[in-house]
Amino acid sequence: MQLLDDHPVSEVLLLQPLDDEQLACNITITGPGGSEHWHYDRHAVTAVVWLNAVGGGEAECCPNYRLRWPAGVDTAPQRWFDRALRPAPVRRLFGRCRLVAPRAGQLLVMRGDRCLHGARPVRGGIARVNIVMSFDLPDVRSRRAERLAPFRHRQAEAQPRDPDYRH
Repeated sequence: MQLLDDHPVSEVLLLQPLDDEQLACNITITGPGGSEHWHYDRHAVTAVVWLNAVGGGEAECCPNYRLRWPAGVDTAPQRWFDRALRPAPVRRLFGRCRLVAPRAGQLLVMRGDRCLHGARPVRGGIARVNIVMSFDLPDVRSRRAERLAPFRHRQAEAQPRDPDYRH
């Protein structure tokens, strides 16, 4: 298991799966050449279990990297901060990014709303397959996003109104 963010046990115990079953647990298949752009998640914790090992496809994660704008995450200043801190030279300078290679059965747990993350391109002829589980604090209602999964990867066009999936 790879835990990227240090949090008190009391905070972790308050978590529950998202109220939307499709968003709470799903399978992501990333074909050869596919990658995941840099983004933050809307919910508190994301857990990823890889079901196979592939060439490439490493998760790149910068724990506790997000600067929070006091007025909230879906604001113009927050989007500006997020975009300004995303380029590779800035991440190398300010982040303590980690690379996690996909291995069958490996679990990666991260604070998705604070950890800037993405995935490198999958190499070779085998798709990367993983289970993604999403958790949030009690009484947090998830926003329905049927378009969420299909637009996470570079081969698809990002939804411009979705703060988690802007390039």
